[in-house]
Amino acid sequence: MRHFLRLLSALVVLCAAVTGREARADWRFYEEQGFALDAAFMGGMGFFASPGAQFGAGTYQPGSNQPISKDPLWFEGFIIPALKASFVSSSAGQFYGAISAVGATTRGDGDAGLVSST
Repeated sequence: MRHFLRLLSALVVLCAAVTGREARADWRFYEEQGFALDAAFMGGMGFFASPGAQFGAGTYQPGSNQPISKDPLWFEGFIIPALKASFVSSSAGQFYGAISAVGATTRGDGDAGLVSST
């Protein structure tokens, strides 16, 4: 099973390297008399494998002498939703504002560093 997961991870990484891009979308859902309101979204993810990490030593939790995994597999992802507004006036110019947040995660049984908290 572990070999299958390694092969699957390698295939996913290869496909991501060839076609890897973040997903992006913008929607204008209100527009009237120079005022516009848009919603936006951007997200991305990646799957990683590091067979024989640290020359076979593996990755460790902070303060521990026991390796988490000698062949770590992990996932990283992010999302960024946003709300944008603009107002165009012939006498006052253009005003623009936006608000957004970022959500990110790393999950799995280690990562490429010697000490890992994933």
